[in-house]
Amino acid sequence: MPKKVRLFTGTNGLNTKVDPVRTGYDSKTGVQDLSACKNIDVDNTGRVSRRKGFTSQLSLSGCHSTFCDGGECLFVAGDALCALDSDYGYSQLRNVTPGATMRYRQVDGVIYYCNGFERGKVFEGVSYGWNKPTYYGPVTTKEFMNPPIGTDLEYYVGRMFVVQGKIVPYSELYDISTFERKSYLPFDAEVVMFKAVENGIFVSTDKETIFLAGNDATALSPSKVADYPAIKGTEVKIVGRIVQLKSGRFTVITKGGKPSLLWLSKEGVCFGSGDGEFLNLTEEKVDLPDALTGCGFVYEDKYIGIMNP
Repeated sequence: MPKKVRLFTGTNGLNTKVDPVRTGYDSKTGVQDLSACKNIDVDNTGRVSRRKGFTSQLSLSGCHSTFCDGGECLFVAGDALCALDSDYGYSQLRNVTPGATMRYRQVDGVIYYCNGFERGKVFEGVSYGWNKPTYYGPVTTKEFMNPPIGTDLEYYVGRMFVVQGKIVPYSELYDISTFERKSYLPFDAEVVMFKAVENGIFVSTDKETIFLAGNDATALSPSKVADYPAIKGTEVKIVGRIVQLKSGRFTVITKGGKPSLLWLSKEGVCFGSGDGEFLNLTEEKVDLPDALTGCGFVYEDKYIGIMNP
């Protein structure tokens, strides 16, 4: 009587670190790594299924820089900053520099934005200027100025931070439209990622990745977490935690946990916890191509990263 042999019952995911003829395989369970895959999903049991497709709702060329954080949805099309309507129509809010990536931060229902050329804020479907208010207070020697025009921005413990090359100016405490000329964080190289979690900020220059611990912009404590940089634009904030399965694979649990961060680097998919813990989730199995920019998002508890070679 012929002997039954398990050929394939599931997978632990992609493995490009070894020769395909030596890819991991367990003859008892029928579980093996994949040397190549395209448009598939692997669930937590190792089951492989075809990735679901998408239906186009809005035909508009040249769109980029989409943002939504539970409020209005903004994007750039050509030379216009636009707001997406509930019926998938859109409204043009203002003209912006074509091709410049827009970055956003929503604070108390107001979306602040900048792209290296323009800055502003959007509230209830209208774009306004983002400028410092008139100062009313005791006499001071501080030299206040408008928010700088940077390439990225972040809000953390009552201050707005704006990325400008090798420096990151920050606002006055609880006054995110007023900046003091001498208030900034200096770095040794160009900043490509600057994202806060619960107890600090993950910062990547184009050379390395560090964590700034603390809740006071004037007294942050830096520590290096990786000697390689993030890929610009791939970072995604999540409220959750990373769990390692019996197979060795990691999965994102978005229920519970602290505000954390996921991003891509050339060395793999990286996770930064709310307390500054750093994990490279895929470095042992996956080689990623070199890229300077990309994007990332979480959909149905899965992190999806896209790289621009």
